[in-house]
Amino acid sequence: MAYNTALSVRFDASGAKDLVTDNTWTNMGNLTYATEGKFGNRCGLFNNGTSYLRCNKAITISGDFTIAFWNKRSGVRSEYTIVLGEFVNGATNSVQLEDRNSSGGLCIRLSGSIHGNASATTYLDGNWHHYAITRKGSTIYFFVDGTLKGTSTGTNNLNLSSNAFIGKWGYTSSTSGNIGYLDDIVILREALWTSSFSIPTNYLLSTTYKLYLNMSNQVYGVVNGAFSKLSDNWNTLSDLEKYNIFISTNFNKATAEDLLSMSKFKILSLSIIDTPYQSKITAVSNDQLVLPLGLINTQSFEGIDKVSIVSSVSGDGNCKIIVTEDLITYKTYDFESKAWQHINHNDVTQVEVSGIDIAQIQNIPRSAWDELNLTEGIGFAYLLAQENTSDICKIDELTLQVDMKGSWDKAIHGTDYKYGYPQNNILRVQLLTNGDYKINYSEGEKKI
Repeated sequence: MAYNTALSVRFDASGAKDLVTDNTWTNMGNLTYATEGKFGNRCGLFNNGTSYLRCNKAITISGDFTIAFWNKRSGVRSEYTIVLGEFVNGATNSVQLEDRNSSGGLCIRLSGSIHGNASATTYLDGNWHHYAITRKGSTIYFFVDGTLKGTSTGTNNLNLSSNAFIGKWGYTSSTSGNIGYLDDIVILREALWTSSFSIPTNYLLSTTYKLYLNMSNQVYGVVNGAFSKLSDNWNTLSDLEKYNIFISTNFNKATAEDLLSMSKFKILSLSIIDTPYQSKITAVSNDQLVLPLGLINTQSFEGIDKVSIVSSVSGDGNCKIIVTEDLITYKTYDFESKAWQHINHNDVTQVEVSGIDIAQIQNIPRSAWDELNLTEGIGFAYLLAQENTSDICKIDELTLQVDMKGSWDKAIHGTDYKYGYPQNNILRVQLLTNGDYKINYSEGEKKI
């Protein structure tokens, strides 16, 4: 899914930054980078054509497009309030907050063809408002704060020739009207909206959007701070519909309570890269519960003293363990009650919440292991969970420390074994006859 982006301008303390890397914008005049940004800490404050931005190249749009920006202003209306213009004498291309008659409606000039809508009234209340003009086929749509206000018809190109301007019309124009503050100015060669939409809660082209899918491919996300279902089936959506769902959500993670309501889920995230400008979807797999295919034979065990696990876990990764005596039912250990409890291994969420933490399993005492019925054997199931693609969650090794059944005969040195010290702190034992051996050794004293 690729969206050909013509420009995407936002601001910081050093100036205007375009996510399209081959666009460079120069401050012409006394443009101020005010500390009142809509999403970041800066925005552009434009002043009647004496402060504007000039691009290093022309920008031409044919066919479908989206033009979107945030504006905040107060005062009075004035004609030729130019958001986008071109560096030519007698300019015929522009995007305006008011049309020439100052009726207050959004207006766009496409190679001399004027299209406006008086119902798309812009605001002068000193608050941030979102404005958008899109074209799909020959129909032009005008939006104010996500609400479709009207349409027009036109097929001419938007040709910001020679050098594109933000905040000025043509190079001979001395005024561009009462523009005020601008932020997140975007032009796409794609019609994102043809009907009313929820206005973005972050930069339009953000890198931090998240969606959540359950096992039925129903899509959930956080919209305006609320966790809700956005679609019944992700697989039936077009690329554009998927993109629109992403940009209707914000970057906040859903709460644990919200995710529990979905049962099994996976995360989709949208990141943006340029050259060429594309949106890239990355998915984190569902939580995986790995069940044992068989049981460890415990017939020769007198008892289990300790179970320890070597693992690699980083980030928000999570590993949990549950235990089975028969491959049918499973148990977890509750350290508060110091007792085993049955757990539904078919409920991955329950295992993630109540399973045995890998760092704690070594603290289960011998007396607890003795309570298990190990007539058939013992098995271990592993839950592996990721929150982000960078998380690591890996089980490397499980070790049982056990006492073995049976009686022991003392081995005879020279007949059954030999030993030596290749280094002062290393004991090497060579076994000379077949059989099971038990070696007891402590530093400074040998007992063989």
